[in-house]
Amino acid sequence: MDEVSLISCLGRESLISSHATYNALGVRGKALAYRACYEDYVLRTLGFTSGDGTGALSLPVVSTGDFKDQSLLADIESEVAIINLFRASRLPVRVFSEELGETLVGSIPQFFAVIDGLDGTSHFVKHGPFEGKQVTMLGIYSGVNPSYDDYLFSGAIQHASRKLFYSVKGSGAYVEDLRTGYVQRIFASDDFECLDEKTPLSADLGFDSWAGITVLQDYFLSKLEGFKVVDPQVSACNYLGVALGVNALGFECTRGDKKMNLETAAAYGLVKEAGGLVVDSQGGSLGSRNFLEFGHGPGEHFPIIIGANPKIVRSLLDTLNA
Repeated sequence: MDEVSLISCLGRESLISSHATYNALGVRGKALAYRACYEDYVLRTLGFTSGDGTGALSLPVVSTGDFKDQSLLADIESEVAIINLFRASRLPVRVFSEELGETLVGSIPQFFAVIDGLDGTSHFVKHGPFEGKQVTMLGIYSGVNPSYDDYLFSGAIQHASRKLFYSVKGSGAYVEDLRTGYVQRIFASDDFECLDEKTPLSADLGFDSWAGITVLQDYFLSKLEGFKVVDPQVSACNYLGVALGVNALGFECTRGDKKMNLETAAAYGLVKEAGGLVVDSQGGSLGSRNFLEFGHGPGEHFPIIIGANPKIVRSLLDTLNA
């Protein structure tokens, strides 16, 4: 089995493992994790030792988290499940995840992974573990300092629906129903050509609100008056909507120094393998952009466009620049 096939199998198994962990937690996953305690717990879970070993992960105290966000059991343990599988598989990988920050597996990493243990935490809190759109996201790249086009595997598992969305470099994008085992290839739509008021659009307005910025409002919505732009409330759905052929365009922005661009890195390959594209505000592909450098500086909230095809992206840019 070649390298890409091995990585894709591991990526799929990792997301399924995170789903099993999520289901086992159930409503306990809503518990807020106390930062000082969960650090000790995570170190011990990953096979290290630290402190006096008395930490517990069930104290209902708000955590500030690595990126100053709320940390729930479901967030943390979904990430731990994936990293544990990496360790068990002896994958030499450099991992960046929302709750655990940077983790090195193996002495000389050869791969790079991004994990969002639970994208849509607020949706999860509102709807519970077995309803809603919250997902776990994973992207695996070649090398330890990759550009976006270095992706090998991209995936997201939607826990309530038990659907696994994934792509393998050069082999397309797929959705698998874990209840039935049915696998179907997915495609972004070529039918969207000219932007008009009926064109299905989505935007991650929740991040604007969370970060106290107005990038999406200023760059997109203010110039698209009369257009229906839906906020899916889960960043992953901006990418999935385009990859599934449901939406023509999705609007995101880079996270600056407050969060890493984990969702973009995890979903980039999925959109591309489905036939779509992810570009900057000028229409330039993110493919050659370095993940660790692009959009991670203070105040670097750059607009990102997720497009079903080049024609609809060009139509959008013409409208925005009119």
